[in-house]
Amino acid sequence: MTVRAMLLTVGVFLVAYAPLRADDKADLKPLVGTWNVSAFETDGKKLNEEQVKDLTVTFKADGTWNVKKGDNLINEGTFKIDASKKPMTINSTSGLAQGDELGIYEVKDDVMKFCAAATGKDRPKEFGSKEGSGHTYFLLKRAKP
Repeated sequence: MTVRAMLLTVGVFLVAYAPLRADDKADLKPLVGTWNVSAFETDGKKLNEEQVKDLTVTFKADGTWNVKKGDNLINEGTFKIDASKKPMTINSTSGLAQGDELGIYEVKDDVMKFCAAATGKDRPKEFGSKEGSGHTYFLLKRAKP
């Protein structure tokens, strides 16, 4: 898989297929802000430090997000979460995917973990991306203001 395809995967699974419910807005607070990607892996293949350098994900309180490599926009869209689930869930879709992608996430202090299944696959049950799993996993650290 090319680096560009791997980077696009980050953005693809962050897009939501439904608008936020009013009670979801408080749950968004831990996600809101800009996050630096510190590790990224899809189907067991890891990007190296140079490939994730300057790769950021920004979540906004209005339920929109974007992924950038430096100043270059990679992808953007909306997202939907359910923070009542354990682990918390995120649903995504975009014009780049052929359907919904189902994921999980966890935020602890200034660190966020994401794992999502390929389009049409079941939601991951744990964080990680083993070869052949079709899962994409990445570790984010909150950007300093």
